[in-house]
Amino acid sequence: MAPSAEGLSEALTQVGRLLLVLMAVAVLRQRLSVPEFLTAAHRLLWPLRRCGVDTDRGIVRVLLVLQYLETTPRPRDWRRLLDVPEVSSSEVFELRDRHFPGRDYLIIGLLLVSVVLLYGHAQA
Repeated sequence: MAPSAEGLSEALTQVGRLLLVLMAVAVLRQRLSVPEFLTAAHRLLWPLRRCGVDTDRGIVRVLLVLQYLETTPRPRDWRRLLDVPEVSSSEVFELRDRHFPGRDYLIIGLLLVSVVLLYGHAQA
């Protein structure tokens, strides 16, 4: 009933991917404000709309998580997290749609080519 070597390898791969995503978000959050970060994420995820993915819902969820992390105090007792939060006022958030400069398209293209080459090399 112990996990197999392949299962452990897959689990470690998933943990590594999650850590990479969290590190990327941490770096981006240090360099960008919340509106800039969400605008950039919205713009990058825009092509997924063609596949039927609702990117607006994802951006709103990210915004809610970031707001929760910023407003939640660091309690010393975990039971304080279970207390009913205060009612907050409604907020309006506006995304400014900016187009990518030409060099950004070049960088994204190079990254995509690199990923395809690495994936092809890993399959061989």
